[in-house]
Amino acid sequence: MPTPMAAATSRAVPRPSWSAGERQRSTWTSDSIPRETSSLRAIQRIKEDLEINGELAAPDDFIPVPAGWEGRSVFVAREGRLTFSHFDPYSQAHGKLERAHEQDLGDVRAMIERGLVDPVRARAYFDEIEPQLFRFPAIDPRAFRRRVEEAFGRG
Repeated sequence: MPTPMAAATSRAVPRPSWSAGERQRSTWTSDSIPRETSSLRAIQRIKEDLEINGELAAPDDFIPVPAGWEGRSVFVAREGRLTFSHFDPYSQAHGKLERAHEQDLGDVRAMIERGLVDPVRARAYFDEIEPQLFRFPAIDPRAFRRRVEEAFGRG
């Protein structure tokens, strides 16, 4: 049986910020949350040392994600039993459009410009998740769809 920390980090998924700004900061999430105080303190130190934003949450805690997101996650590195991947760029773009902070909207433009997301596929993935938005009462589906159409076109 793996240690609590090994279990907690065995599926860690770093997400890049894809920032359009001058200083890019990485963000990571983990879909397994450690419960030990020592593990949580170690994560805090790592976060501060690397100057990254860390979230102990699964991506689908905030927004529905389309089927197959795991296969679209971009491999970064493997260290022992720990695999690092950038979370599905399409789900990242959708999350940024839903949140709609100015930096997020710039990040989505940069993702399109860099070829990290294809607008046609991004719209199709949104169409897939849109029926599930009712599970997230904080999301305004009409405003979200409007931002998706502004970013990716109406199709």
